[in-house]
Amino acid sequence: GEAVRFSAIGGTSIALVNNEDEAFDESVMDEYGGSMKKTEPGESKSRIRLLTVFESDLATHGFVSATSIYRGDMAKARFSGNFLPASSQQPVDDYDLDDLLVFGSARKDTARPEEICAPANEIAYIFAVTTREGALFMYDIPSFEVIFSSGRAFLGPRLLFDEGESSRSTVEAPPESDARGEKISGLKLIAIGASSGHPSVTLLALTLQNGDMILYKAFLAPDDKNGGHQGLINKGNVKGRSRIRFFKIKSIWASSGDTEQLLAPKVVPFENIGQRAGLLITGDEPQAVFSGHGHPRFHPFGRANTAAGESDTIASFAHFHNIKCIHGFISVFASGTIMIGVLPPPSVVSYETPWPTRKVNVGQHVNRICYNAPTKTIGALVSQRVPISRKEKKELWEKPKDDEEGGGGGPGGGNEDEGSSPFFNEDELDGDRMPPVFNEKHEVRLYRPDTWEIVKQVSLKPLEAGIAVKSMAVDVYKMSSAPQQTQGRNDEGAPSLFASSVKLRPKNMLVVGTGYLKGEDCNTRGRLLMFEISKQEGYTEGGAFKAYQMQLIAEKELKGAVSAVASLQGYVVAGVGPKVEVYKLVEDEIVCCSFSFAHLFCVSIATMKHYVLAADMFKSVSFMYWRDRNKSLNFLARDYEPLAVYASEFLVHGEDVSIIASDDNGNLSLFNLVEPSTPDSRGGSRLMVYGGLHLGSRINSLLRVGIPLPPSAPPAPQHALFFATVDGGFGAVIPVDAASFRRLGPAAPRLVGAATGARYTGVNPREYRSFRAQTEGHQMFGKRLIDGQLLEEFEGLDGAKRREMARQMQVSPEEFSRQLKHLHRVLMRF
Repeated sequence: GEAVRFSAIGGTSIALVNNEDEAFDESVMDEYGGSMKKTEPGESKSRIRLLTVFESDLATHGFVSATSIYRGDMAKARFSGNFLPASSQQPVDDYDLDDLLVFGSARKDTARPEEICAPANEIAYIFAVTTREGALFMYDIPSFEVIFSSGRAFLGPRLLFDEGESSRSTVEAPPESDARGEKISGLKLIAIGASSGHPSVTLLALTLQNGDMILYKAFLAPDDKNGGHQGLINKGNVKGRSRIRFFKIKSIWASSGDTEQLLAPKVVPFENIGQRAGLLITGDEPQAVFSGHGHPRFHPFGRANTAAGESDTIASFAHFHNIKCIHGFISVFASGTIMIGVLPPPSVVSYETPWPTRKVNVGQHVNRICYNAPTKTIGALVSQRVPISRKEKKELWEKPKDDEEGGGGGPGGGNEDEGSSPFFNEDELDGDRMPPVFNEKHEVRLYRPDTWEIVKQVSLKPLEAGIAVKSMAVDVYKMSSAPQQTQGRNDEGAPSLFASSVKLRPKNMLVVGTGYLKGEDCNTRGRLLMFEISKQEGYTEGGAFKAYQMQLIAEKELKGAVSAVASLQGYVVAGVGPKVEVYKLVEDEIVCCSFSFAHLFCVSIATMKHYVLAADMFKSVSFMYWRDRNKSLNFLARDYEPLAVYASEFLVHGEDVSIIASDDNGNLSLFNLVEPSTPDSRGGSRLMVYGGLHLGSRINSLLRVGIPLPPSAPPAPQHALFFATVDGGFGAVIPVDAASFRRLGPAAPRLVGAATGARYTGVNPREYRSFRAQTEGHQMFGKRLIDGQLLEEFEGLDGAKRREMARQMQVSPEEFSRQLKHLHRVLMRF
């Protein structure tokens, strides 16, 4: 019952001590066991008292490699009944194990037991030990009775369960070929979040000798006295033993290189950093783990702006509390840099999601949003419901005139005044008898990046809605003083002043496309608005200040709703109904330079240098080329199959460029432009489909972001596509080279039947990710899209299965893990 403060191991002896007033000499032991060091006269003595020294029976299994002390509310949970031996239980497969982990029971006729993670009321202690052979033992404190034992911890299995007395007599030693990489060199069993007021989470971290780390989440096995499904999580008689079991949640792979020079990762727990509890995993890719709501979340931890070639490897980390740094932290990097900082409070940034999330209440519905990089401001199109005015309400409920009959024609006959309503009086317009009627009011807003205050808001016209917004640099032209006279016939017109304009300089613009919602009986029109965004910095007596401005420079009324806008070499390309039009800014006038038809209705436009990609609502995507010499938009290729596209974007990987498009069936399609000699390419004018995946969610936004490259990589552009879905999902499409694709591709079909983890709703990835075509004759000429979530299940395999699968793919497990680590690094951008 006393708090343990210090532990030491030597050979097969384990000592537990805590702070007391009695003096006790420090013990110095080597890994093979040593003798107690005698304190010389005059030397200071440690103010610690020996709690327990015991000789365990670990000598039959080898020397101790790591220890850890656990203090938490799960230590008192014990089995109360005698269970059937393993030989008399039914066969067990991984699918029954999934049922157990999800529902708490693997049998349909068994009632649901208590919650699997229900905390106990008593706090107790557990002493965890790992041996050189890879076995894991847990002892109760202070009785030091073995309450948990597993001889397969070194393999990193998906589930660590109690093997009973069998693991104490027969411990499998790792093969000599894997002796270097599978030895356990570090152990940490800790409950995080116990003092934060939220449900605590117990984590088990095993550090291997090659630098890899495996993390398990603890849960309580059901205390089923009838035997039932105990064979899934136990072997033999477990009466009186611990109910704690461990489920693998993450594997952290070490960087490639010399194993002896790797900085071994360490687990540093903390109780209050930015009002959060969790732990930090040091190493070459440090990660912070938070558990505010009972589920661990992993987030990358490092400096915001790292110089080229500088490492983010954290060598040490500690909680730091000071009057200038309230509940902050101090971290020491391997390069010698010391960083002292704080985390934003939970009211500002939430770490309880897969990616850090910050919620800002703007009070209105946000339809579109964009980021202005030069000023670091946020532009948004917002809307809100407002009640209509009394005049509009009167016009709405007023009886229409009857020009043909010339009379009222209402229930009261034709005695009413023309245009008045016989159903209500004007005094009733302001009463409760009339139902409330609302209209949507749309605005263009600019927010400051630091305080999220509104810099300026511009209200759109009545019945006008903001549809598209984009931040870009727009070239400004100036008209020539006088056009040159043309030679030829006298009736030939002179060139336009806009055609003879001179380019001045680019301006930082926020381009907005709108459309009027006047009903189906009116022609659809819209406007193209250009706002200049500027930032001023200066110093006053009060210190430095920043001022932001947004000013309307030009606007143009168009014969259609502006559904999409994009930047094109200083021009503005916009989707106006069924057309794709290119505009330039001449002083304060917006002039159309060229146009091209996009079939029915353009919903998305993406540009890259001189190339334009337009997506149609029903007719798939079109690929065009902009020629600045004669101001023309030229057709290159298109997809001739019907496809209801939501969004489209370019996917760049070095010199290879592909096209990604999403449709209304929740699919992702990969298009490529091939040589004219390729069969079925229609002379090179057809975009051929070389891959497709079903996501189950409609993607309405695609963002192309550059991938940071290591210093040794060639300077080739590599971009990833981050996407957002209409139901709140977020993900990415990451390009890889041909060699990496050959390594990752064969793993997907093998992982389908591996049953490495509980899948969402129990779906089969092979069938669920199959492309849902709109037509029966849809052609797909390749399979160049791989399910990344399925590849992540490789981490859930134990060491033996990973090696076997890597051998079948003719690749080493380290090389495959390196490819997965690259994908994780791209996803951890934020």
